Amino acid sequence: MKHFGTSRLKAGADEVLFVPLGGVGEIGMNLYCYGHKGRWLVVDFGVTFADHHAPGIDVITADIRFLEANADLIDGIVLTHSHEDHLGALPYLWDILKVPVYATPFAHAMARTKMEENQGEEGVPSLVKVGINEDFKAGNFDLRLVPMTHSIAEACALLIRTDIGNIFHTGDWKNDPEPLISEPINEDSLRQIGQDDLLAIVGDSTNAMEPGHSGSEATAARGLMEAVSACENRVAVTMFATNVARMQSAFRAATAAGRHVAVAGRSIKRVLACAQEAGYLTDRPIFVDEDKVNELPRNKVLLVCTGSQGEARAAMARIAQGKHPSISLSAGDSVIFSSKTIPGNEKEVARIENMLAERDIEIIEDIQTKVHVTGHPRQEELKWLYGLMQPKIVVPMHGELRHLKAHARLAQKAGASHTPVAVNGQVLRLTRGGEPQIIGEVTHGRWGVDGDRLLDTDGLVFRERKRMMHKGLCHVSMVMSEAGAIKADPRILALGLLDDEVDDPEIITEAEDFAWDAIDRLPKSSRQDDQQVKGVLIKAMKRFFNDSIGRKPLIEVTIHRIGK
Repeated sequence: MKHFGTSRLKAGADEVLFVPLGGVGEIGMNLYCYGHKGRWLVVDFGVTFADHHAPGIDVITADIRFLEANADLIDGIVLTHSHEDHLGALPYLWDILKVPVYATPFAHAMARTKMEENQGEEGVPSLVKVGINEDFKAGNFDLRLVPMTHSIAEACALLIRTDIGNIFHTGDWKNDPEPLISEPINEDSLRQIGQDDLLAIVGDSTNAMEPGHSGSEATAARGLMEAVSACENRVAVTMFATNVARMQSAFRAATAAGRHVAVAGRSIKRVLACAQEAGYLTDRPIFVDEDKVNELPRNKVLLVCTGSQGEARAAMARIAQGKHPSISLSAGDSVIFSSKTIPGNEKEVARIENMLAERDIEIIEDIQTKVHVTGHPRQEELKWLYGLMQPKIVVPMHGELRHLKAHARLAQKAGASHTPVAVNGQVLRLTRGGEPQIIGEVTHGRWGVDGDRLLDTDGLVFRERKRMMHKGLCHVSMVMSEAGAIKADPRILALGLLDDEVDDPEIITEAEDFAWDAIDRLPKSSRQDDQQVKGVLIKAMKRFFNDSIGRKPLIEVTIHRIGK
């Protein structure tokens, strides 16, 4: 396979190049590139969230060195919707490219406020608001954001018109007959797109392994109504902050049960403001201030909270720990998890639920009452789409490899002639009438947002952090003369190695004596060489800690030279 690296890559007029830098081979961090006639279009600009593989950080973006090398060839970034895994990288990466960003009104508001939070008003990029289902141009690309249904307002597919046929990039979608805050998918519109020179569908694979239908937002609304009405004391509902329809359902459930509503969590308040700016939630109830909640009868309050994924700093985590400054839950209260646990977040969610259970707070989940539905298409919906649009080429995206391959098999059975599976970094070539081909790969990977820096998650910093996390750290400080005399006792700092309640309190003193003896045995000429001294100390400390506590920690040595 040819490795293009970060070279300038220009697609010809007789081809479309599809290059995913995130979101293919994984769920999250969506960032897709389309090349045609020498220009590039970027679709979505998302993040994913860190796990133990990248200690010390919260947010991970795609490595965009390939795009940076081709920045002058990029006509814009188009956002299909405003979930974090589709627009969350803007505050961290937009400055590298500095190209226009196109979005529908709700996504426009969400992107603007996110940039303002991170960089101030002066950091807002050239955001361009475009209408849903209206034709527009991004540089040389002719485009339309086609309304779909999903678990967020204004989710759209992107229609990309090219000289060799049109690409239908589905974005995140489902076939929801009752989406509550938008219209159902227009079948006639999709059928027409399929008949109008359709080259390929690039489609959501998240639930390609799941049989049946995803379910309607109206079903979750009825489930919430039933669950809230059955609660006798204070009730909290936690959900994805961006699910405007679900928030509306929670508000209506509260009103029907004669409860006042309070919202807790910065992100949910930001989404509410953006939703109202875009014309949604215009009939919401008047909210009770957080600091007034405890003044109301317990059976007259419904809380809408962030933290459905167990996020440590979210409102639900602080409430569960009893650390929220103004909101509390007690035995007999209820918490409704109106969400699905994202793979990888199971432990964090379980931790929150166990804290609630310890305090005899009732936990209500989807397995008891239908209070959540997925936002991605299951097998019958994928078959419905391909029956409607009759694509010859289906390119699976948005999923782990098992999801992509399951999607490819389903699309073949539904009549697609070609279902190429490409993963992050690979370059897929599409032509009119030809078989799609993976022709190479570009530089790709992951960057961790570490303070003000973007660091390769496979780089030295994270390798060392993982070593320290798993092995502990011993730092040895030696003061020696230029001639090699030991001028002061060694000083040792042990991090992540010793426990005051388990280990002998004299162990550090013993380690320092061991370090002295190791250096004292060195010939004086060798003690004048810092590298030899460091090598002896590293070997000695690994031996000492292995013999004393059964560990071989990471060893760091600092040598201070004073006098002759």
